[in-house]
Amino acid sequence: MLACVLTGGNKVEFSPEGKAFARIHGKTMLEYVTEALAGVSAIQKIVVIKDHERLIDSVHEALQQGPEQDQYVLIVTCDVPFLTTEAVEDFLARCQSDADLYYPIVDKRDYERRFPGIRRTYVKLKEGTFTGGNLFLVKPGKLLPILGRVEKILELRKSPLALSAELGVSFVVRLLLTKLAGLLTISKLETRIAEMFELDARAVISPYPEVAHDIDRPDDLEWATKMLSG
Repeated sequence: MLACVLTGGNKVEFSPEGKAFARIHGKTMLEYVTEALAGVSAIQKIVVIKDHERLIDSVHEALQQGPEQDQYVLIVTCDVPFLTTEAVEDFLARCQSDADLYYPIVDKRDYERRFPGIRRTYVKLKEGTFTGGNLFLVKPGKLLPILGRVEKILELRKSPLALSAELGVSFVVRLLLTKLAGLLTISKLETRIAEMFELDARAVISPYPEVAHDIDRPDDLEWATKMLSG
C-alpha cells in the first residue's frame, strides 16, 4: 500500500520551512508521522506531498501517486505527531469491506481521557459523540472525479444557508436537531454521502485518540512538546 503525507503548506508561524518541519525535541512533526507509517506492515511506500497551500490540491496530487486507481491509498496529514504504528494498523484492520473511502472517528470520552483539556469539534450522533481523525483510506479512482464537489462543500461549511442548499435542507435540519437529541446515526450520514457523491464512504470508530490529535496552533505545539518524551 502507498501512504501519502500532506505537509500543509508554508505556515511560518510554526517554522520558517512550514508546519511539517516544526520541531518537537529535535524531530520534525513530519518525521514523527513518517516513522509511525514506516512501521506499518501493509505500507510499502511513503510519499510526502509538498508545496500546496490548499488542502484540496494536496489531496489531488496524493490521489495521482498510486499505481492503480482502484488500489487503496492512505492519506495522512503531517500534524499528528502522536500518531503510532499501532493506531494506523488498527484503523486499517477495521476497514474490512470494499468501500471507496474509510475515515476514522474517535469517541469524545476516549479523546478527552488521552488529551484532557484540549478543545475539539464534536458531532453528537445516536451511537455517541465523536471527533474526526486525520487520515483516510481511499480508492483514487472513486474520489478524483468528485474533488470539485468536495471542495465546494468545504468552502460552504461556514455559510449555513448555502450549505443547506447544497446538502438539502431536510438533512441539515436533522443534523442540527441531533445536537440536541442525538437522532442522526452513522449509517444515515453514510447514506447521505452515497446519495450526494455516489461514494461508498464508511466511518470507522477508532479506539486510538492519537489519530485525531492534530496541531493547529503554535500553543498546540508547545503542549505537544511537554507531552511527548524527548
